[in-house]
Amino acid sequence: QQGIVFTTALGSGSAHRYGRDALYTDTLAHLLYKGVLKPAAGAAWYSEGGITKTWAPVQADSTGTYRGREMNNGYLYLSCNVAKAQPAILTISGHSMAYFNGEAHAGDQYRYGWMHVPVMLKKGLNELYIRTGFTGRNGGVQVKLIPAAKPLVFGRQDATLPFLVKGMSKDSLLAGIVCLNAGMAAAKNLTIEATTAGKTMRTQLPLLHSLGTRKMPVQLPVPNGFATGTVSYQLRLTDGRQTLDT
Repeated sequence: QQGIVFTTALGSGSAHRYGRDALYTDTLAHLLYKGVLKPAAGAAWYSEGGITKTWAPVQADSTGTYRGREMNNGYLYLSCNVAKAQPAILTISGHSMAYFNGEAHAGDQYRYGWMHVPVMLKKGLNELYIRTGFTGRNGGVQVKLIPAAKPLVFGRQDATLPFLVKGMSKDSLLAGIVCLNAGMAAAKNLTIEATTAGKTMRTQLPLLHSLGTRKMPVQLPVPNGFATGTVSYQLRLTDGRQTLDT
């Protein structure tokens, strides 16, 4: 699905100091909390003690990665305008954390690429502040913002899967499957059906909060007489009335 295009991309470095300290310093986050930030190219957001910090334009390279000294140990600011309020999935990699429309979200500093966060776009301006570390040749930040096709879906990455051992006597094994809720209401009474070789097991899931992500415990049936290799499962997410995702 086509992603939402960010119309503004600005960076500002040396905006924070984090580490193995009891207290940290983050001047920009403090100003964001106060609601006084108004990013613009060349605009100063900090001036004290002879030190002035400004916003500078940043462009993504051919791989869609934002990097450069303008945002080292600072923040990358992105914004977009949308015609209507709608849920979306925000995926960022290579960052420490982010604020989307003022709400804090965890980071993916090791660039695994599976930190998919459901968010709610508001009509008009939407703002994203991404806290960065060093973004040199081997660093950088990648960002995708894609409208949610449906509210409840499986996460296609970061599954925790068991090993099937030949000769085992168990009827089932436990797996961890990521589920996302891009809706504005908590999802209750969800079930995952797992089927392989004509055997099906159903697992009742715990509550999945609105705009939430959760790795769900799922029971997988052990097939009879399996050989060496990979065993495939068909998963079905339901709410007791309809299939939500497969």
